[in-house]
Amino acid sequence: MQEPAEVGGGPSVSGNKSPWNSLEVVKIIMSAATPIAIAALGIMVSAQNSQESIAREANARKESIARDDQTRREAVQRDQEARREAILRGQVAADQAFQRETSLRDEGFRREDQIRRQALIREQFQRLADRRMEFWQKVSSKLAEVDRIVAIVAAGDQNAEQRRSLVTNLRRIMRECDDIFIIYSPYYSGGLGIQYRLYKAAVQDLMLFLQATEDRGMRSGGRIIDEMLRPQYERLLTMGAAEVASLSQVPVR
Repeated sequence: MQEPAEVGGGPSVSGNKSPWNSLEVVKIIMSAATPIAIAALGIMVSAQNSQESIAREANARKESIARDDQTRREAVQRDQEARREAILRGQVAADQAFQRETSLRDEGFRREDQIRRQALIREQFQRLADRRMEFWQKVSSKLAEVDRIVAIVAAGDQNAEQRRSLVTNLRRIMRECDDIFIIYSPYYSGGLGIQYRLYKAAVQDLMLFLQATEDRGMRSGGRIIDEMLRPQYERLLTMGAAEVASLSQVPVR
């Protein structure tokens, strides 16, 4: 008969005793697991290093790509800026050239216009001088005729028929003078026209004297000539000669 087992789970007293106890089993398991753990740890470390290396390489590639992209963008930006500056310089140069051309053209137009104006002024001035000279030559010839009649009157001893003839001639000459002054009115000054009217009034006084008789109390012809006609005549000649002389040279400006 077998012995009853020991109460409390103690080792059995029956049969052969096992040569492996739990400590030895643990030792064996640990001795077997240690290389495996070390190998697994090495694999894990190697994998982690490999992943870190791959990540670093990826980051390096990304950084390189980013640097290349930045370099390309900067190069493109520099190229665009250089093109814009070149276009701007070209536009500025074109604007400056256009302004110079426009300025030269305008200056040429101004010179041509100035030359035309000067030519027109000279032409108008010369026309004025020619017309005034022509006017004064005609007037002075008529004034000379009047002066010859005045000299005859001053000599005296004219009968009634001679006086009527002198008055007729004076009227004709003064009408011709009036026509000349009317035709050439743009070519002489207002002062000369006033002086002519004063001279004409003196001539009319002389004609009234020639038409009157002595017993009607008219002034003597010599007094009219000396006090009125001769001074007005001299002033008229002086003013006419001065106006002609003022246009003796054509202006060059």
